[in-house]
Amino acid sequence: MSDVAPYAEPSPREEPGRNGCILGMLGAVVVLALLSVGACVFLVVRVDSDDGGDGGDGEAADGGDAAAPATATAAVAVRDLEERTDLDGTLGYGDTHELPLDKPGTLTWLPAEGTVIDRGQSVAEVDDRAVPLLLGDRPLWRDLGPGVDDGRDVELVEANLVALGVVSADDLTVDQEWTSATTEAVEDWQESLGWEETGRISPSDVVVEPAAVRVTASGRLPPPVRGMSSAARLSPRCPCGQRPAGDRQ
Repeated sequence: MSDVAPYAEPSPREEPGRNGCILGMLGAVVVLALLSVGACVFLVVRVDSDDGGDGGDGEAADGGDAAAPATATAAVAVRDLEERTDLDGTLGYGDTHELPLDKPGTLTWLPAEGTVIDRGQSVAEVDDRAVPLLLGDRPLWRDLGPGVDDGRDVELVEANLVALGVVSADDLTVDQEWTSATTEAVEDWQESLGWEETGRISPSDVVVEPAAVRVTASGRLPPPVRGMSSAARLSPRCPCGQRPAGDRQ
């Protein structure tokens, strides 16, 4: 009996079955967890790959950026619309008509043939005094000055004074009323012409035409005869070859 060894509890190292099971379970859990994460990653990758829309190159799965759309620039210009038509024709100056000068006195100067006379320029000179051209649709038919009744002839004179730069539209209202501003503007104009500054205008002081005129012929200066009227043959400066509307015979 003395040969029987005493009983001793086994150490933990001597229980491989139980400890092995525990380690095996932990290992299984770790593996399962890794597999589970791997499955999630795999699914995410598959979803991204399917969303790429390409299906062939796997560019989205590799994290590559989609190609940017092509762009271009162009200059923007503002232009006027034009339409042109070619026509055959001959340019001229329209019909001619004689232009009488009603200013009494000695005719001292006439323009040469081919001269173009515009607003404010001299049609002729009588007694060495210029007879200027005004533009309008009617001749003057009465003396104009302070106290005159309202009329379209007043408006014509005021419009020409403004157009000639004698006075600004801010200082003179162009209408049919003669005011002190009209008188002052007429006096300034008379001073620039070398006239006596009366502030009044007579029909014989000026010539009124609808547009600029071109001299087609002019008579010789007559001998000095007081009170004689003279005439120059003028042509309205009109490229269309017709008489302007409102022209006088």
